[in-house]
Amino acid sequence: MSFSESELKAMISLIDDPDETVRKAVLKNLLEIPPQEVVRLERVVELLEDSATRSKVLDLIHRIQFQEVYHGLKNWVDSGATDLLEGIIWIARYRYPHLTRDEILIEIENIRTDVWLLLDESASALDQVRAINHVFYEKYGYRGDDQNYHLPENSYINEVIRQRKGNPISLATLYLLVAHRLNLPIYGVNLPKHFVLVFVENAGQYQNVDPALRPILFYINAFNKGAIFTKQDVEQFLMLLKLPVKPEFFCPCSNEDILIRYINNLISYFNDHDQSRLNELMLLRGLFPED
Repeated sequence: MSFSESELKAMISLIDDPDETVRKAVLKNLLEIPPQEVVRLERVVELLEDSATRSKVLDLIHRIQFQEVYHGLKNWVDSGATDLLEGIIWIARYRYPHLTRDEILIEIENIRTDVWLLLDESASALDQVRAINHVFYEKYGYRGDDQNYHLPENSYINEVIRQRKGNPISLATLYLLVAHRLNLPIYGVNLPKHFVLVFVENAGQYQNVDPALRPILFYINAFNKGAIFTKQDVEQFLMLLKLPVKPEFFCPCSNEDILIRYINNLISYFNDHDQSRLNELMLLRGLFPED
């Protein structure tokens, strides 16, 4: 259902009408505005002088935009969660509803191109990672946000790109998206208390094998400038945390696992700082299977 700006102004003027039937009809009509046309409603809100009315309409806009995020993420999960970038963009749209895919792809493609120019066919796995590290951390200046580790901005990929910093999973994800566009066998590893990457064998007989079943060459810490480490280092890390050494702590994880971690990070932050967001975030978390 689409409305002109004049029609929207007329409806908003009735949002506090004493007749409950009128109020319900106005609310129903406003909530049925297509997400792509919300920008028209936003223009109308900017002209409102009454702060209470403005607050009510802004809440309606958020509800419309949240429904778009919810259904978009649900479709992503239901369709197989194959496009990691799409899933991460839906998370970012929870805070930045007008974010477009092209905004993010430009940065990823720029980094990919700069890395590709440094590589040749004889480059080893370590050489390939060193090339990514040089471009990602030295040329583009990405770094771990060790001062405000838990801020929600570190879970929104557009903010990570804008500020050139993030938490372990957001930096690892951006690194991963670049690596995949270079056809490098790098995957996420859902390590407790830290999210890392793994470089697996991709030559010969392993080219068509499930990444989780391929030999592991080494691990990458995207939060620490792409530092390389081994399986033994992962084991020691788990021992320090007094955690069991489970196979899933060493192998590539799914795109769903990555998105769950993003959402859990947001839930943790808003539980401490703004519980009004928790119900929405729990609805998003409910789209995925339990751990």
